[in-house]
Amino acid sequence: MIVHHENRWIYIGIPRTGSTALHAYLQESGGEVIGGQHDVTVPDEFRTYSIFATVMNPFRRATSLYYLFRRDTEKDAEWVREFAAGAADSFERFVGSVLECPTLINPVYQCTISGWLERGSLGPEVTLVPIERVSERLVELGVLAAGVQVPVRNRSRLGSWEEQYDDRVEARVAAWAEADLELLDYPSRIEHEDAGETRRGLRGLLSWRRRA
Repeated sequence: MIVHHENRWIYIGIPRTGSTALHAYLQESGGEVIGGQHDVTVPDEFRTYSIFATVMNPFRRATSLYYLFRRDTEKDAEWVREFAAGAADSFERFVGSVLECPTLINPVYQCTISGWLERGSLGPEVTLVPIERVSERLVELGVLAAGVQVPVRNRSRLGSWEEQYDDRVEARVAAWAEADLELLDYPSRIEHEDAGETRRGLRGLLSWRRRA
């Protein structure tokens, strides 16, 4: 995580939500690294600071996790060997072998955004910032100066994420990301993503939904 003592804010870097770009850029903006990039437990002495975390459309994020898994498989990373052989062969295989794995093995590949927030015991005190308009929203929060753009890193080389889905895979990912789709203001179906200015999830800073 990144902490800025003068401006009293903390950034929580949930995996595959633009955290690599922000982790680097916010250090250049005066932030200090506390713990690891994906640490989500805020030290007690910083609990009075403003806390924000980036979030991503859960369907897009699932494919981003797959691309990461494929890349690590190509590198023969030790941690991918914990999963079934062939898990990187297709997005559908990844969903079945990794996202739907009944026993959590590697939270970076498997945890939803909601799961990461729960791991850090984080609740409504956290401002959730859609990565789709991160620069604009961080200006509104006072974290960035007007006109500043966070540079993009880790851009996928595998094409449009929507191309990975058919109706069946979409339903399975929606089930995996059910808590995220309830918590975050994103579309519950992929085809809603291009609905223009009225599309959900991009109107502004997201607020927590309180469950009944």
